Formats: sequence, C-alpha cells, structure tokens
Amino acid sequence: MTTNIKTFFKTYIAIGVGISVLAIYQTEIQTQAFLKIRTRYKWALLMIFFAFNAASGLYLILRREEAGHFWERFEIKQLTSFVGSLFGWILLVIPFPILWYANIDFFGHGGDAFFRLMWLFWWLVLGQAVGFKLTTRLSWTVSFAFALLIDGVIFQIYNIFLSVTNYPFSVGWSEASRFYYGSLLFSKSLYGVKLPLSVWHGTRYFLLAIPFLIHGLPIWADRLWQVLLWLGITGLTSWLFVRRLRPPEWTTALIIGGWLFLYLFQGAVYYHLQVCVIIILLGVSSKHPWRSLAAVIVSSFWAGMSRLNWFPVPAILAITLYLLEEPFSRVGQFWRYIFKPALWGVVGLATALLGKVSI
Repeated sequence: MTTNIKTFFKTYIAIGVGISVLAIYQTEIQTQAFLKIRTRYKWALLMIFFAFNAASGLYLILRREEAGHFWERFEIKQLTSFVGSLFGWILLVIPFPILWYANIDFFGHGGDAFFRLMWLFWWLVLGQAVGFKLTTRLSWTVSFAFALLIDGVIFQIYNIFLSVTNYPFSVGWSEASRFYYGSLLFSKSLYGVKLPLSVWHGTRYFLLAIPFLIHGLPIWADRLWQVLLWLGITGLTSWLFVRRLRPPEWTTALIIGGWLFLYLFQGAVYYHLQVCVIIILLGVSSKHPWRSLAAVIVSSFWAGMSRLNWFPVPAILAITLYLLEEPFSRVGQFWRYIFKPALWGVVGLATALLGKVSI
C-alpha cells in the first residue's frame, strides 16, 4: 500500500509542479503585456503561490527517503461519524462555487486563464479525493478518478444547459438551420406550403421535429429538447457499453461509464448517430443470430438515413462484438465462423444504401 501511495502522490505533485510553471509563464506574459505586475496586487500574489507550489513540490519529489515511511502518513481512513462524513461531503461540493468565482471574477476567461484555472482545479480535485477517502473505502487512485470524472460530467451537463434560453439568435454552430430543417416535417401546418425535407442528417432532423408536434412552443423548448437528446442518448450509450463489458467491480463500471460519457461529447459522435450504437449493443448476441441480424438491418437503415461515412459502422460494430465474444474454438470451422460477420457486412451495407435512398 505504501508503494501505491508514494507513486500516486509523487505523480500528482509532479504534474502539479508542471502546471505551476506553466501558470507562472502564462501570467508573466500577460502581466508584461498589460503592465499589471507592478500595479495589481492580485497578480503578484498569484505568482508567489505558483512559485511556492513549484518549489515545495520539487522538494517533496526529490527529497531523500527516510526510515519513517513519509508517504504512508498520507493514508486516510473512512470516517463513520456524522461530523467526518459531513466534512467529506463539504470537500466534495465546495470546489464548484470556488471554480465558478475564479472563472467569473478572478482568473479571467478562456485560454488566457487556462493554466491558472487548471492549477486551481488540480488541487481542488485532490481535496475532493480526500472527501471520497473520508466517506468511502476507495484507494487514492480510484478516489481521484471519481473526483475528476464527476467534475467533468457535472461541468459538461452545466455547460450544455447554458444553451437553454430565449435568446432570439443562434447560440451554436448552425443552430437556426438545424431547427428549421427539423420543422420541415410539419412545413404544411407551420408555413402553409409543403417543403422538401433536408437530405443531410435526416434522422437528426426527425428527432428535432418532435417538439413541433406542439404548436406555439418557445425557442427555449426546442433547445431544451436537444439538450435532453444529447444527455439522454449519450447516457444510454455509455450505460449499455458498460453493461456489455460487465466489469467485475462497480467502481470500474462507474469510471468507464463516466469516461465514455465525456468522450462521446468530445467528437462528432452526435446523438442521432449514437442510436445506431444503441441498437447494436441491445440487439447483437452470438446466442441469438436472428435478433442480431435484425439489429444490424435496423441500425444500418438508420445509419443510411443519417450520414454517409456511417454506412458500414453498424455492421463493423456487430462484427467487432462477435469476434470479441465468440471464440473460434467454439465453432471450430473457419467458414462457419466468418459466415455471420460476412453476412452482416453485406446486408448492413445494402440496408444502409436503402436507407439513404428512402430520404
């Protein structure tokens, strides 16, 4: 256990030292540009904090090991008392108002304050890890992972809900056109004329058309519906993926689920495309060949209506699951083993082309 604690804290402190050095550099560049280092007490105090962090961190990392097991002293046991649990929960919650204040009123916004905010966030996460240690029996590594992922999930949810407003202009990339394309499904009742549907991302606009079933909804309702699609479908995809993996421990399941939830928000894995993944994760099974084939067909048809580069994705996902979950030794013959994947590939691609033609 001592070795694990030592490795964790030395790694954590080393990263903290690196962030401190970068924060010093970023602050120095900005204060020179705006001539604030001599006129603003705040910036000088920040530089002192960053420098102290870097120096003390280097000392802890490079110090000679003594017989007294220095790093073992950082082990924290779970507190079962009410006061101990309350203190742990305070440590878990308090970083959020601190980061809010630092981002809004103290450190600044955007890339100009990135390393300063990262420095503050890095040490607040350590406080949250302490909170987990006080309220659970988790290790330092798992406590840190939980704190980091929970912060990421909460901030992602908060950030996406910022778009739910009555602001009359677009609050995101091509937002106005997306809502307009969604409304085309009911163009006759909305605009008095029958308009053709969009040939781009058909399934996304089918989903966005649902609020138009109720006439007279304000713009914030359409934005709220899109937020719910993002969160609901992404959350369901993450949960189904974890259920498919069947990790042995609940801590591992939560970490994988939280990581995947955040990962899907980083790239162009839009919610309407994740529907393909959900169908495959729900339907494909080596023990149920007909259900698996049906899942590939339905998912591929949806992919065909969604996006060109997703035509082969449902079949590829199904084949991947089959190869991972069905050992060759169970079948014994090569041609019998590859029959299902080959069939899914051909049928899936053909069905995707039919889906594209249908719109």
